[in-house]
Amino acid sequence: ETEGKVAAFASGYRTGSIWALFVHPDYQRRGYGKALHDTVVTWLWSLGHQRIWLSTAPGTRAEHFYVTQGWRHCGTVLGGDIRLELDNA
Repeated sequence: ETEGKVAAFASGYRTGSIWALFVHPDYQRRGYGKALHDTVVTWLWSLGHQRIWLSTAPGTRAEHFYVTQGWRHCGTVLGGDIRLELDNA
């Protein structure tokens, strides 16, 4: 929360996936997304997962963000979103 507004939020499932990671447009490019990403990924690794996954729409800033964080394309999911996976190196 920043200035009384929700600037960003993230949610992951104990089963090994990131369900959501959103940054309000007014707060993008300030490091909130990277900080939340790293926090959720670290939490999932701490649960013992060796591979985690998420899905997102193709051709979006979200897809670009995840790929730059090391996620790799692994196909599509129901509805046409792409599936991305990240291995615990």
